[in-house]
Amino acid sequence: MDGVLIGFSIVGSIIVLGFLVGRMGFLGSSGERVLSVAAFNITFPAFMFSTLATSDLATLFHRNLLVVVIAATSAMLVFIVVATLARWGVRKALIGALAGSYVNAANLGLPIAEYVLGTVDIIPPLLLFQLVFVAPIMLTLLDVFGDSGSTDFFHRIIRPFSNPVVLASLAGIAVSATGITLPEPVLQPFELLAQATVPMMLLAFGMSFHRSGRPLRHGDTSAILLATALKVIGAPLFAIAAGHFLLGLSGPELLVPVLCATLPTAQNVYVYSQRYPGSEVLARDTVLLTFFASIPMLIILAAVLGT
Repeated sequence: MDGVLIGFSIVGSIIVLGFLVGRMGFLGSSGERVLSVAAFNITFPAFMFSTLATSDLATLFHRNLLVVVIAATSAMLVFIVVATLARWGVRKALIGALAGSYVNAANLGLPIAEYVLGTVDIIPPLLLFQLVFVAPIMLTLLDVFGDSGSTDFFHRIIRPFSNPVVLASLAGIAVSATGITLPEPVLQPFELLAQATVPMMLLAFGMSFHRSGRPLRHGDTSAILLATALKVIGAPLFAIAAGHFLLGLSGPELLVPVLCATLPTAQNVYVYSQRYPGSEVLARDTVLLTFFASIPMLIILAAVLGT
């Protein structure tokens, strides 16, 4: 269980630091916005490019990853169906779908996989899946259908190609697919910028609570609770069903993908929401609630399936 607690304590300490930075006004009134915009437009694209350009895309075909993909996709679809029936709008539907499915595979997944599972084999393919497919596709849908500022449909169609995350993903995939090995002097600036991504996201996330206060204060309660329930309860149940009934997994074998599916919502979703105003509270509150709610769920699942 130490891995669960270690992973959460590392992330939590930086979120608390962000809250204190916001409270003390070190970065001024616009500091949170600057960090989020810089992460979305500079450091996260650098992270995506450097990761994808140096990765073997064939590792996406991983048995455990299939279980996590089924669980995440199921959670997404449930949220989108409910949002459609409730007429919450495209932005809320897509950001909520991300909030209920996009796992914190990097800064929480790695320590938990290492200390609880004893292997981190599933983390690279999971990161690649989210970077190659989930983020670019969802951001493209938000740009095209999310009413993100352009009233002309043609401009909405081409808008994703001005999105730095999508462009960086496509560039990284192209480099990996062609087998090009980038020289170190070319690659290292991207890797250096990439290292700032997670701290900047966590600091901005922590600062947002000084500005907006505790969760569930600013509406969107139904959407926030639905996304939280899907991430903490729905996703692991979908993963257990998929792993057991489709692949015949059980016990410790099933534990690997189930724990990964149960990881809380990644802070990336909050940064994404900053580009599409009106969905920030949904993303921010879901990230925080899943952060705390997933701790007991991860411990319970590790105890039940790990034996």
